[in-house]
Amino acid sequence: MKYIFTFLCVALFSTMYVYGQFPASCDPQSARGCIGNSLQLTVSNGKGAHYVDVNGYRIKDKSQTMMTFEAWIKPQRQAGKIQFIAGLWGPANDNNDVWRLYFDQSDNLVIEVNGDGTKLGANDNTIARYPAMGLYGSWNHIAAQFDGNTGLVLLYINGTQVVSGRNDTYPAQYLRPPENQSLPMQIGSTNGLSDNENLFRTFKGEMDEIRYWRRILPQTELECERYKSRAGNEAGMIFYYRCNENNSTFTLCDATGKNYTGNMRSGAVCDKTDRDIPLTIITSVQRIEEDVQCDDKRTWNLTVEDTSICGNNVSIRIVGRDNSSFSLSRNSAQLLSKTPVSFTVNFSSVLVGNIIADLKIRSTNACGKEITIPIRLNRTTELNTNKQRINYDTLFAGCVNQLFKDEVVKICNSSDKIGTPRTVTISAFQTDSVARFFVVNTALPLLIPPGECRDVTVRFYSVGSAAGEYRDTVKVVSDDRCPGGLSIPLRGVVRETILLTNPSDAKKIIDSMKFGSYCLEVLSNPTYYVWRNSTKRKIFIDSIIVPDGFQHTRIRFPFIIEPDRGYQFNVVRFFPKRQGNYRDSIVFRCRLDGSPCTIERKIYVTGYGYEADVNFITQSADAGACIVGQDKTFNVIVENKAPDAIRASFYFEKGEAFFDITPKSATIPSGGTVTLTVTFRPYFDSLYTDKLCLFEQKCFSTSCIPLTGKGILETFKFDPPVMRTENVIGCGFAFDTLRVRNISSFKQTMQTVNLSSPTGRYTLISPNPLPTTIELDANTDTTFIFQYIPNDTTSDRTDPAFLRFFSNSYEWSAPMLGTSANPRLYVTPLSVFGSVEVNDTKVDTITIENVSAVPVRVDRMSVPNGFTIISQNKPWGTVLQPRDSIVVGLRFAPLSEQNYSNTFIVSSDSICKTSRTGKFEAKGIMYKLQAPISIVNWGYVRPCDCITREIPLINESEVHEMRVTSLNFDTTNVPDGTPDFWTWSSAFSPSGTLPIIIPPDTRDTLRLVFCPRTPAEDKYVDCATWLKFDAEGAGWQGKYSTYLLGKRALLYKPLPNFVGFPPTRVDTLSTPRIVRVSIPPRTLNPNQETITIDSVSFAPEERVFSYREINNKPFPLTIIPGDTLSVRVDYKPRAPRNYEARMRLHTSKPCIDIDTTVYIKGDAFAPAFGLNFAFDTAMVVIDSFKAPSCDTVRVPVWSSRNIPANLVDIYLRIGHDTSELQYVGAESYYLSSVCNPLFLPKILNTSGPHSGVSLTCKNFCAVDSTQPFMIAKFISKTGQNSATNITVDSIKFDTEESIRFNIIAGNDNGHITIEKADLAIRNLLINFDSVRVLDCKDTTLTVINTGIVPLIIDSLPNLPKTVKIMGSIPPSNVPIQKGDSIVFTVRYCPQRSDSLSDIIQSRSVDPCTILDTVPAQGRGYAPDMTVAFGIHPNFVQADTVYGSFNDTVAVPIYVEKDIAATYLGTTYWMKSLSFTTTLYHNPTALKYIGYSIQQASNVSATPDSITIQFNQLDTLAAGKLGEIYFKVVVPDTVISSMSVRTYDFRSDSLQFLDIFPIGTAAQCKVGGQCGITHLKFIGLQPALQQNAPNPFSESSVISFSVQEIAPIVLQIFDTQGKVVKTILDGSKVFSSGTYSIDILADDLESGVYFYELQSGIFRQTKMMMIAR
Repeated sequence: MKYIFTFLCVALFSTMYVYGQFPASCDPQSARGCIGNSLQLTVSNGKGAHYVDVNGYRIKDKSQTMMTFEAWIKPQRQAGKIQFIAGLWGPANDNNDVWRLYFDQSDNLVIEVNGDGTKLGANDNTIARYPAMGLYGSWNHIAAQFDGNTGLVLLYINGTQVVSGRNDTYPAQYLRPPENQSLPMQIGSTNGLSDNENLFRTFKGEMDEIRYWRRILPQTELECERYKSRAGNEAGMIFYYRCNENNSTFTLCDATGKNYTGNMRSGAVCDKTDRDIPLTIITSVQRIEEDVQCDDKRTWNLTVEDTSICGNNVSIRIVGRDNSSFSLSRNSAQLLSKTPVSFTVNFSSVLVGNIIADLKIRSTNACGKEITIPIRLNRTTELNTNKQRINYDTLFAGCVNQLFKDEVVKICNSSDKIGTPRTVTISAFQTDSVARFFVVNTALPLLIPPGECRDVTVRFYSVGSAAGEYRDTVKVVSDDRCPGGLSIPLRGVVRETILLTNPSDAKKIIDSMKFGSYCLEVLSNPTYYVWRNSTKRKIFIDSIIVPDGFQHTRIRFPFIIEPDRGYQFNVVRFFPKRQGNYRDSIVFRCRLDGSPCTIERKIYVTGYGYEADVNFITQSADAGACIVGQDKTFNVIVENKAPDAIRASFYFEKGEAFFDITPKSATIPSGGTVTLTVTFRPYFDSLYTDKLCLFEQKCFSTSCIPLTGKGILETFKFDPPVMRTENVIGCGFAFDTLRVRNISSFKQTMQTVNLSSPTGRYTLISPNPLPTTIELDANTDTTFIFQYIPNDTTSDRTDPAFLRFFSNSYEWSAPMLGTSANPRLYVTPLSVFGSVEVNDTKVDTITIENVSAVPVRVDRMSVPNGFTIISQNKPWGTVLQPRDSIVVGLRFAPLSEQNYSNTFIVSSDSICKTSRTGKFEAKGIMYKLQAPISIVNWGYVRPCDCITREIPLINESEVHEMRVTSLNFDTTNVPDGTPDFWTWSSAFSPSGTLPIIIPPDTRDTLRLVFCPRTPAEDKYVDCATWLKFDAEGAGWQGKYSTYLLGKRALLYKPLPNFVGFPPTRVDTLSTPRIVRVSIPPRTLNPNQETITIDSVSFAPEERVFSYREINNKPFPLTIIPGDTLSVRVDYKPRAPRNYEARMRLHTSKPCIDIDTTVYIKGDAFAPAFGLNFAFDTAMVVIDSFKAPSCDTVRVPVWSSRNIPANLVDIYLRIGHDTSELQYVGAESYYLSSVCNPLFLPKILNTSGPHSGVSLTCKNFCAVDSTQPFMIAKFISKTGQNSATNITVDSIKFDTEESIRFNIIAGNDNGHITIEKADLAIRNLLINFDSVRVLDCKDTTLTVINTGIVPLIIDSLPNLPKTVKIMGSIPPSNVPIQKGDSIVFTVRYCPQRSDSLSDIIQSRSVDPCTILDTVPAQGRGYAPDMTVAFGIHPNFVQADTVYGSFNDTVAVPIYVEKDIAATYLGTTYWMKSLSFTTTLYHNPTALKYIGYSIQQASNVSATPDSITIQFNQLDTLAAGKLGEIYFKVVVPDTVISSMSVRTYDFRSDSLQFLDIFPIGTAAQCKVGGQCGITHLKFIGLQPALQQNAPNPFSESSVISFSVQEIAPIVLQIFDTQGKVVKTILDGSKVFSSGTYSIDILADDLESGVYFYELQSGIFRQTKMMMIAR
């Protein structure tokens, strides 16, 4: 613990400097002892001398008038030397001297305080000396004091004042501040040690309990507190070093919390010491030891006393295993000097056996010693045992071959040792958990004679026990005469192995699955579970026994379950194959790696297999023959063999002659039957077949039996067989006729003739009145006229009726069926526009269809708000014939985010008024960005890997884009969040830049990459952060968050992760440190892979840290699980500064990685060395530099002394006014002087921390004082007159080799004066106007000196090519004084027809370059020339090229004119002329094969053109340029066009003509032929067939065809347009083909219905009729 505390303290104070935090975080209560370690200083001279720097403490002013320095010291004598103990003194006499404590050459202990202001060496100092030979080699407490109020210095040894001193001439009143405030106070040395290396030595020996005060401690406090630990917050205490650090720490903790830490130098350490503290506390008793036998109470009286003169406070307590058996009369005592205090120790317990405790008496001060008084009692009863407690070995849950553990204890009768011997009887053994802990194989009562023992076996049983630790006590119930009796504590552990858990709740254990009831051969819904290995070893699943009727995910055995690893869920289903209860278990048989246990786990499964065994007892039924016009009934029996009642419905497959079932549905009890009465009524003399079917509603099975029957004609014949009065308008009527014919050979009498019209819609018109008897001769008939009046405009009707009569004692029935057809409109019942974004529109159509059998006029349609009629294929008022329709187009345009659910009305005023309503459903929405994942888990990721997870960003808007405007990884409410290990990109932002713009109706994928580049430490294993981002769209803004978490697999683990070297003398090898690399356990590194470390490096590599394997094994090295690699790290500093680096472990296996877990820090120190930096060798107070504003100011920097290093890095700042001066670089002689070719010299610069520039003169070699080591260069920013100061400061040094001194450099000041230098062109514009090509024009340009420095303006640089200087006044080499001018004459000579638009510059060359510009403009012009190019020298009319199939045709190219001009009597040819000519032709007639053109530089061909490039022609005369050759390729006669186009004229010489080329055309006549192709398209459509039979009473078949793979919707509507039955709901997808669907009418009333098929965009409707 002490090591850990020290490490944390060092880490904190190496990075922080905080005042006033008490108690100090580096000073825990456990570290406040006074003995144990001490500060050990063993080297007293040379560069390895030991001492301590006091960090941060400074005497800044004259306010400190008192001081006490105290410490325990054990010095070693250094004869003839001055040995410093502590102080703030030197270097340079007087300047930095404050106070010092030391042994002088005469072995005196000396305290010396420097006087202020006089600087008279030792003459004005205050000194006190005391002979101290007796202090060497032993521990003594010393104290040195200074009292400014009295001017005294005092020395105390072991709390007694031994000497004092005062300088009466120069009395000291305060501790004077040193001039150099960077100098620290030192322990064991002073800063002036190097002033006399022959005489001065650092302290040699040990120190402890070092305290420094700004007050005078009285003698009693010094005497009594020297053996005590101080708190650290006492009044006046400045710093306090307990010196309890361990020997790997190089910083002393300041217990005051002020952070005046002590930096141990050159290997000084704290280590074990022999210092001791005398024990002044005594007690009257040193040990309590007794046999108490049967007693359960005792008392002892004790006294405690402090023998010193100081007194003490003590605490009194009892500790140990059985401390609860004791109590104290007091827990603390205030001890006055030599005055005893009494207290009692009380015992009360019924424990049996050895009773152990300790009485502890300790001073309340942390340094006090502790007195321990052992308490050892042996309490015996008549019964005792050889085991005080039983700890069982671990049992594994589910281990079938080891269910329990037994332990044997021996119980003995000791009555002969404590009293009268007698036999003791044990009547019972009691435990709280009798099913888990119990005694076996022991008969009760158990009698134990005196002096004898019996073995008793106590069992720990695991069956039924969950994993965990179990405790109990076995109590021996006996007639023991001693209080308490015998009891034995028990402890057993059951460890879990394999867990079967709920996938959604890992804490929920699954031990049973209840599936309920399922029909046979029907697969149940799945039940899921996940297995988890709760051990640290592998588990092998050897088998899973699945009982009949259940199914389990298929597993390949043996299946290995790794520890600390997640697995996919497994599935269990119930699949009954028999009727009845299923009750069984799924058994998992496993092995635990490395254990003999066979583990058995069970999941209890239950379910019920149900068989709906309902069938016809009769396998077929025949109605036999039945006379047409008569009915016949017969019975069919249905039996239920299922275990419970089942509901079934019954129907006919066709339902024509077999038309009635009674009942139509029934609930059949288990074991019961139901009798169905079937009615057969033939209409024709033919054979009828049908099927009677049942549909049970438990398991939804169907069974059918065939039906047969025959209709015969006898006596009477009806015409028509069924009188159908169809499609009568609901508000109208119709007449119909029925004839009854006697087909027999005899006269027949129709008796009791009557009309049976159940609905009353049929009436008899003729004969009227209806006779009761009608006689018909053979082969004659009679006619009946009926009127059918539906009288119903609300629905279409189906009204059956019968003409009934008797003849020859038989009843005859002539069937009639009337149907009405109201004007009916079908409208699309529900149009769902869906979700439409506000400000968007959606268009849909509805259909208005005449679904009646009569024409209907559609008069109007009304629509609700938000909807608009935009089209219709027929106008309102159109009369729709049956099955005709109108398609109406509508637009939905939501204005707000809301639901729209409204009704529209379609009306008709024709015949019977009717209307139809439909419904629009829509929603106006604003889509927001969808980011559906709230948590993303990466699991374990290796540090060398990067794993990507994805989050979809879904823009469901079809109109508006969406934008992610901000995205960040946030650790709010995430302790120790690690956002830096995640990066992001997306499909629309591959580089991870914002905003992310997601187009409408598009999905982006946010790719999150987790790269756990963390140090290999336990605390970095768990990585987490929030991904938070803001998004916006049209009219909305949103905030989103996703929790990201992952684990960094610790492939290996280096320890410690911080390596701190003590402050080390420059160029000295420090004490090595060891870094150990091992492979962590599976909890941190699941894969346990072998590691190969190829090498080690350090970053930054400053060559002060080095490494090797501790046994010098060469790299690469391999680590396997369980092994450890030890790497030694060495530190040898090069300069007095801090060095920090990351140790880089380069691994190649299991993957390539560089680990930087280990942070290394080392400090370095060296003696001081002083010099000055200055701007000149004379080092005057102010150095001045002057320069014109356009020139560079060169500022040299000198060193006053040779810098004591062969190779040095110099860091400095040159301060200047950055608003006036700009640093532009530096030069140095030392840039060309190379000491070490590995380190080349260079000068680097950065912006300074304040105004100015920070420079680094890197790798300068042997810098001396004979020349400036650097020249800094500046220019004026403003270009105006100015004066500004410069400084050189912020100086420090480093090196790539070594600097053995702490170089302290002084600063310098300087002054820079800037004189303005400038010029200006007076002309506002140089305008040459228009000049013909081949001619020139002159003008003048004036430049004036506008500064105060003379200028030489030598030229006008960078003139345009067409402008040149003709001369100047005065000449250009004459200086132009302030305000004077120079005039230049310039000439413009254009080279082509073009505009001049450029600038002209003026330039000075002395004292520096200054530029000014003026715009220049002019225009060169040239006369126009038109010239023609063609295939014939006659350019006026078109030419023709002739050719036949396979001919070679030569096509010439001609130019019309010479490209030349005559000016002022001279003819000029255009030089360096380039242009392009293209010949276009018909590629189907001519094929290019070559050319003959001498002046062509390049010829290129495409299928329909030839392009000729002419370059750099000097004389282009009129005439033929060359020929192009073609092959005639088409055999038919074809006339096609040809043309020539010339363009892109240019010249590198004088282009004195503007050439305008003229293109020409021609014809090409050749032979050729062509062919014909054709395209064939065949389309198919779906089809809906009419149902059959129609009408029907019970069932019918609907057939349809589809020609594409699509979902099918088939619905039945009533005449109101309401869906009354859904046959197919679109959930099933049909392939191309023809299908038939049976429909039942048992839940539909008689009447007219419509059925509609929808397949994709196809929709078709047909009418059907149900009649009963």
